[in-house]
Formats: sequence, structure tokens, C-alpha cells
Amino acid sequence: MNEADLFDQYLDTLRRNPDAAPPSGLDSETATFIRALAAAERSPAPPQSIQDRIWHKALTLAQSEEDTFRRPSSPNDQIDQKLTVIKPGEKIQLEPDDRVAQTESIQPEAPSTRPPTTRHIWQYTLTIAAAVLLVALLGALLIQMANRNPRDGYPGSEFIGTDTPTPTIQPTTPAPPCEWGADYMTRGQVSINAGDYAAASADFNCAITNDPTNYVAYLWRGGLAALDGDYDQLGNNLYTFYTHRSSSTDPMRLAVVKAIPALTSAIAAHPDDPAPYMLRGLAYIVADLQLSAQPDFERLIELLPNNAVGYLFTWSINQTTLQDLTDPNIEKGEALAPGSILVDWIRWTNLTQADVESYRPIFDRAAQRNPQHRFAFGAMGIADALLGDMTAAAQDFYQHIQNNQVKSVDGDALIVGKAVTLNVSAGNVYHLPFTVQAGQKLSFTIGRESGSIFWAFPITEVILTPDGEVLTVPYHVQIQYGNTVIPITGLEVPIDGTYTLLLAPNYSGQISIRLSESK
Repeated sequence: MNEADLFDQYLDTLRRNPDAAPPSGLDSETATFIRALAAAERSPAPPQSIQDRIWHKALTLAQSEEDTFRRPSSPNDQIDQKLTVIKPGEKIQLEPDDRVAQTESIQPEAPSTRPPTTRHIWQYTLTIAAAVLLVALLGALLIQMANRNPRDGYPGSEFIGTDTPTPTIQPTTPAPPCEWGADYMTRGQVSINAGDYAAASADFNCAITNDPTNYVAYLWRGGLAALDGDYDQLGNNLYTFYTHRSSSTDPMRLAVVKAIPALTSAIAAHPDDPAPYMLRGLAYIVADLQLSAQPDFERLIELLPNNAVGYLFTWSINQTTLQDLTDPNIEKGEALAPGSILVDWIRWTNLTQADVESYRPIFDRAAQRNPQHRFAFGAMGIADALLGDMTAAAQDFYQHIQNNQVKSVDGDALIVGKAVTLNVSAGNVYHLPFTVQAGQKLSFTIGRESGSIFWAFPITEVILTPDGEVLTVPYHVQIQYGNTVIPITGLEVPIDGTYTLLLAPNYSGQISIRLSESK
């Protein structure tokens, strides 16, 4: 009996006998989760905190299946340093499976660069991951539907319309003015399930107008805009969403994950409608379930062969699962969306150390096209730092800060030999002064106390001279994607005075900064 059957069996048993022991073969973590589901079903209205824990556990269980098949280590046994949404430092060894390869049936399928054996293993893993995810998520969704509270999480399948949805957003009459206090998120979700994407887009625009910090609305708005080829909108909205994530249990992430069952129902009802595939694919990406997202983007390519999104995300997912993969999808995606923010974003989130030299000109051209580009200068700064040119990197990082600053915050002075703890938020730039003498050699160590660098992009750091200029003397920044310590070492200040350390975090949480003197 497989895990899904054991899951159903134990849940049914608990409905009859709350004290029943788990069946043989069911691990203790899953059994604990099922007991929580059964207890929540018996409760008339579980508190939101309990429901969120249930969703998070379901997501964790699904991710644990996909974590088995992550990107392998490189030939020298070092993990490629990647800017990506998967966990840094994970390894995988894909061993040949002759039995699977021999029994795999030959079926027509979309072109793939994966070897047949690897693709079969991927499909098998996807089946397990999707089954665990959907069983868990649908169980939690039933709890929400029983509460009869459409504002509590994503609406259930009762909101799915019966009319055939249009494949893309169609022009409509001008939207009415936004109503203050209206629940536009629920309206947008209902419109999506009914196939009225123009109305959904207008709803999410109003949600953002009423609350510019509603970053989930940015994600859905960007996905809907991309259906009509607005790749700049999707790229900018993805960047906005990811740079405001706070941790793996961020309620924004949970809110997106809760959309998956309803989108799955919409796909079942209208299998030829591309919109739910695109939106569910984005939701899977946010959930760190790249393997589950792959079939959605492949189906999107079939339904919208002239839309760049399917090709670009298929390439991105391939980059995170296989090594040294030659994939024509990136060429096709870039040809369909030349110079777009989405292409830049996909390139940036797949930047490896091996790619730095070839990628540097790509982001240089992006910055030339748009001097206010939100992340081209950050990518150039990382490339320059890894190539050893801190003079250029410092200027790039400063421009990155200028292009992304929402609020300037003055912090406490740094003192040599002492640590300072700071609560930070994405979009804020923190100014921390420190007074030193000419010739002093300094090091800065920045540690993450809480929160999570979900998107593995390090804190941007720049040092200003006493006269407010960017300090361009040689020093070293050790780029460690996804790690907690991001040191500056070997900094020798040229003149006496009060310098300023600028910090621009890409997440919300608590960090510690220590200024020390180097020998």
C-alpha cells in the first residue's frame, strides 16, 4: 500500500476513532500531520494559526519528496553557487536505473533534452510529490470549505464557474474606481476560477492600490499580465514578491500555496485554458516545487506556443535539476521576449559562478537600456566582485541600492570590536556610521539572526567615505549565496574620519553586524 493510500486509510480511521494508532508503514511525521487534519475537521472553526501550520506541514511533506532529486554536485564535488529558489548546498546523485529504462513505454511527447532514464525518474518523483502535495492540500482545503468563510484562505471549488474561460485577458470597458475596504483578493480569486481574467486583473490592481504591501496581489497580477505578453510586468512583480518574503513560513507563501487545489480544479474543468496552468506553475515555483511546475509550463507551451513564459521557466527548472544541460528553451524564450524584465529576472535567478563572465555583458546591456533597472546593477556587482574588481562592484552595488530604496534609515554607530543587532525590512537602506583612522584594516561580518533568505541573494553592502562618495579602494566581499555570513575583509581606509556602511537587505528579519580590526 502506497503512502497516499495509507494517508487516506488513517484519516478515515481517525474520523471513527480519534485515538486510533497509525498503520504500519506510515512515518511518524506524516501520522502527526494526519492527526492534526482529523482534529481540525472535528473543530467547528480552526484558528487561522492552526490552518497555516497544516498548510505549511503539507508543503514541507511535498518538498521533502522533491528534495531527493535536486541538482547534482559538480565533477570536483563542489556545488555550483546559484542564485535560485532552491535550497543552497543540496546534492543529488542520479544513478542509472536499467529496469526503469527498459520498461518505459515509447510515447510521443514534447521535445526534451533529458536522457530517457533521467526523465522517467523525474516523472516518477513528480508523481509522488504531486500526490503527497495534493492529498495534503485538498484535505486542508476541505477544512476551510467547511468553515464557510470565503475570506479565510483561497476559495474552494464551489467558486469555479461553468462557462468556458477565455484563453487570455480580453479588453473590457474601463474598470470602475476602486472601493476602499473591498476584499479585492477574494474577488480576484473568484474571477480567476470563473475564467474572467480581465476582471481578476482589475481586482488585483485595486488590491495593490488599496494596499501597496499586498505582495501576493503583485504575483497574480504579473501572471495574468504575462498571458497577454506583458513580460516586464511579470518580471517586476516577481522581483517585488520575492524581495519581500520573510521566511519559509511567510504567510504570503502560504496564501499562494492555498491556491493550488482551486487552480487544479479549474484545470480539470477547462484543460485547454492556459491561464490556470501559468498561475499554478507560478504557485509551484513559490512553493519551491519546481518539478511539479514543469508539466504546467510544458502544457503552457503547447497552448500558447508564442508566449515566452513557458519556455523561460522550463529552462530555469531544467537548470536547477540537471547539470551542464543544453536547453533550447532559453533561446526560444529570449527570442519571443527580447530585452524584457522577465528574461533578465530568469537569467539573474540562474546565475552561477561559472556563468559570471559570460553573463556580465548581458546585464550591462540591460542597465544601459534602463538605468533604473531594479536588479541589473546588483547582478553586475556580483559578477564584478566574483571577478575581483571591487572598484566596479562598489559602484554597481551603490546604483542597485539607489534603484531599490524605499526608505532610508539611520542606524546606531558601529564600534570596533562590538556587535550591533538590527531588525531589517526589504526596501529599507540602513546607514551605519563608524569612525576610524587612516590605515586601519577592517572587516565586517554580517550574520542572519532570524528570518530566511528565501531567495538566495546576499545583502547589498556599500561603504561611503566621509565626504559621501562610494569608497572604491580594494577590498574583498565573499559572496556566499544563501549563507548567513557575508563578510567584507581586507578594507584599509585611506583617511581619518567617519565612514558609513550602507546595508540593503533582500528579506525581513534580524541581523547582527560586527566591525573588527584585521591584522
